[in-house]
Amino acid sequence: MRTLIILFLLFLNIQVFSQTAIGNAEGSQTLIDLRDNFATYIGLQPKSEGLIGTPFLFDDLREAQIKMITDKKYQNVRANILAEKGELYVEIKPNNIVVPDISYIESITFIEDSTVFIPFQINNKKKYVQKLLDSEGDLYVVFIEKKLVKANVGGAYNTGSKFDEYKEVITYFHFNDDIVTEIKKNNNGLKYLGGGDWKDVRDYVKNENIDFNIPSDMLKVIQFARKL
Repeated sequence: MRTLIILFLLFLNIQVFSQTAIGNAEGSQTLIDLRDNFATYIGLQPKSEGLIGTPFLFDDLREAQIKMITDKKYQNVRANILAEKGELYVEIKPNNIVVPDISYIESITFIEDSTVFIPFQINNKKKYVQKLLDSEGDLYVVFIEKKLVKANVGGAYNTGSKFDEYKEVITYFHFNDDIVTEIKKNNNGLKYLGGGDWKDVRDYVKNENIDFNIPSDMLKVIQFARKL
């Protein structure tokens, strides 16, 4: 939690010009400007009683291994992802956080649960997505982002939440033959995965109590559909 607070404070002082450098494939240095990267997340509605959650993927930095496109690996670092902006925050040593350019990142493996994140093109912008399955020319990934839901504070008898809250929004994609297709979390998605056998996939989802908002559950559905 202390490190997460440091992340917030790092961007509150937007007058400070902070730069760091990482090597690219040619050995030159690329400067990363950290100004204003977090300013859009500050400023709640006056009547809100506070904020729940964080715009980052995790509540705090997590131990990770980072592989660059040059095959160089950084181990024993801690990292977090700001999905909306496609930014990776890396603590290379205590209280020293850098944001490497996404174009130089090949993968991030979070040690705690062995999840692997990779750069991926979504709507002509590079984002970090979690890799679910990469097999026989098919790549299945999940994009996990946090959306700010404003507090519902109107009306004298309103019983809604009085807190602004960051909530997870999960979207699945399939990449094959240079084509990216979103996999919907409904029957249309099951038809896409199962084709003519989609009703078998639907029954599997029902019998196994699949939750489409849990990536490991969606992976089970994908693996089942591929066997049909």
